[in-house]
Amino acid sequence: VYAVVNSAGIAVANDDGKAVASFERDVEREHARVVDVNLTGTMRVCNALAEHVVAQRGVVVNIASIAGRLGGKGALAAYGASKHGVNGYTKGLRYELNALGARAYAIEPALITTPMTERTRRGTYDFSTSRYPSVINATRFKEASSVMNRFALPPSAVADVIVSLVFSSNQSQPHVIVAPPLMKLVLTLLTSLPHKWQDKIVNRH
Repeated sequence: VYAVVNSAGIAVANDDGKAVASFERDVEREHARVVDVNLTGTMRVCNALAEHVVAQRGVVVNIASIAGRLGGKGALAAYGASKHGVNGYTKGLRYELNALGARAYAIEPALITTPMTERTRRGTYDFSTSRYPSVINATRFKEASSVMNRFALPPSAVADVIVSLVFSSNQSQPHVIVAPPLMKLVLTLLTSLPHKWQDKIVNRH
């Protein structure tokens, strides 16, 4: 085994886009499932195959998310937490594999056009507007979603980055954000702001 790609991921959102609050007891089991698939599942695969990757001086690519940096409301709360964990785990894994001649990367996609993304977007919108009507402006939220959709990338954009990392020996970018250049710049600037400013910007949408 030369390359391992951990791409399995789920989010808490029903197929009908039903609102899901991050603190409700009736979704506790779903939150545990999100962490189990997204984070624990990644760790299990790496533990099972790391020895084979090291033997081939190969590479591990774990799919995280920009949500791991920014967090999220409703359906994205547990998802963001799990992907934040993937980032932290990959950093530790990288230290270990580098010492043995192998490599590890985390890819952080922004908005990718998948059925899960659409279900999660509907669930987050429903949750945000129903739970925080005085904070969340529904019209502004829809406008923001429309703008975000213009910046959405197809799954092939992530696949291209994976292929590039697998066949490259470059260790200068262990965490790679996958987004259009303008969105990447905005995300970089946003995550560099003080948390109270980040909260104000995110809550406006």
